[in-house]
Amino acid sequence: MFTVNGPHITGIDNIFTPAACDFLDELHRVFYARRRELLAARNASRGGFENGDLPTFDPATSDIRNGDWKVVGTSGAPGLKRRVVELATPVEPREAAKSCNSDADVWMADLEDGMAPTWSNVITAHECLMRAARGDFAFQSRSGKTFKARNPHPPTMVLRPRGWNLTEDHLTWTDATGRAHPASATLVDFGLFVFHNSRPLLKRNHGPYFYLPKVENRHEARLWNSLFEHAQERLGFDRGTIRATVLIESVTAAFQMDEILYELRDHVVGLAAGRWDYVGSLVTHFGLREGFTVPQRDEIRSDSPFIRAFTDLLVSTCHRRGAQALGGLSTAVVESAHLPVAEPHERERVYEDKLAEVSAGFDGTWIAHRSLIDVVRAAYGKARADRAAVPVAEVVATDRVDLTEQLLTVPSGVISEEGVRWNLRVCLHYINAWLRGVGSVGYNGYVEDVSTAELARLQLWQWTRQGVTLEDGRMLSQALVTRFLVEELAVLPRTNADHFDEAEDFVHSALRSETAPEPFYPVAYRDHMVFRGASVLSPSRGSTPGVSRAA
Repeated sequence: MFTVNGPHITGIDNIFTPAACDFLDELHRVFYARRRELLAARNASRGGFENGDLPTFDPATSDIRNGDWKVVGTSGAPGLKRRVVELATPVEPREAAKSCNSDADVWMADLEDGMAPTWSNVITAHECLMRAARGDFAFQSRSGKTFKARNPHPPTMVLRPRGWNLTEDHLTWTDATGRAHPASATLVDFGLFVFHNSRPLLKRNHGPYFYLPKVENRHEARLWNSLFEHAQERLGFDRGTIRATVLIESVTAAFQMDEILYELRDHVVGLAAGRWDYVGSLVTHFGLREGFTVPQRDEIRSDSPFIRAFTDLLVSTCHRRGAQALGGLSTAVVESAHLPVAEPHERERVYEDKLAEVSAGFDGTWIAHRSLIDVVRAAYGKARADRAAVPVAEVVATDRVDLTEQLLTVPSGVISEEGVRWNLRVCLHYINAWLRGVGSVGYNGYVEDVSTAELARLQLWQWTRQGVTLEDGRMLSQALVTRFLVEELAVLPRTNADHFDEAEDFVHSALRSETAPEPFYPVAYRDHMVFRGASVLSPSRGSTPGVSRAA
């Protein structure tokens, strides 16, 4: 049985229809147990890394890596062939309208790192998705304001649902034994989108397209593939109707890119380099080891050797298998009437970064703000004007002895007092905004989201635990970071409604942790965002038996 426990707000009845709840119930019955098994395997793998293990290219799957096979790619997937510029924004009315009005090739509609998952935000996001899928680009906010897009050729919409580790606690699934579980946020986001929007999208010559976040290995890719096959059969769609691009954002996934593509070969279009989550995964898995000290963020570029090893392997793997290779997210804001803007040199830095990407063989890239669209097009256009500047990526042999070393060698770099303070400010400003329900935050010329905030928090933990030496020669201690934190808090404009105290607590919890700190997202969500009141509606008249819609 599937139960809606969140407050009954406008739009909920159009989303959680009896038929939709039936479908969500079915997905949980079929896939919930396997999800839990794979999450347990993740934890076991992390424990192994903490005890000295290192990822490797699995000898058991060498036949897949050495085999001659291709993925379905973009064949039969209208709207996905051209992906030079992908715009990643949260699914809320203002941003949805601006994204649909843009001349990006793809709108990556983000329910994961760019969304603070308040119940209101979740409902509003799915309302926006339903409108966009039907070609209705008038998005209404909770305050009643309407934001319209009038672009006759809007970008192709690709949904990034929440990851497998996340729950939607305003929804409860009760299993056959009568035990209640918080719903899987992944199954909710995927299920609602594919159930409500697949046919309208297909009528408009698009399709149900997804970005798959936080896939760590081939087994998780196989779960996604099984989910796609089940949904297609259940809803009466041909095999391959659903298409996906997989975000490679963990070090374990980097060693299984061939295997991930193989498991999803009938549905996968490409792989995308999730740069900041990837760097964060190195800290999470190896943060206490010598040789894995990650320098401050402005020292990490697309041409950093360990990043280049990762992206070269991604491009080579994709092109060998007939898949698209998408570059890493650029978070700079180079012009905006509403957000603080980066220094003028930031445009040039992004331009050079994207030139390096296209020269490495990437087919496109994604950005966090529409002000970068022209910068990306200029970089890709310049490189492609001279075909010699876009080399055919050499096949990177995964049996090379030095490849593992290259992927796992983090070069030393600068860590300054300003770098420490920058991370503190990002944590404070982002977590404060997130707890207010804002998931994508403009700060000091950049768009910050969960991935960059988590990286900032992980780096503070790693640098403090390792006692790194700052650029000025001081050793970074917990006491010194705490002093910086107190000073940063002292200059913040405070109100009774802010959440800077809670943000401070999440910084302190990271600094105190013996091992890599757990992400703030699940804890902050459970403690601050989940509605704990009683249900206010009985199951609706006419509800399908077995589906409770208490809301």
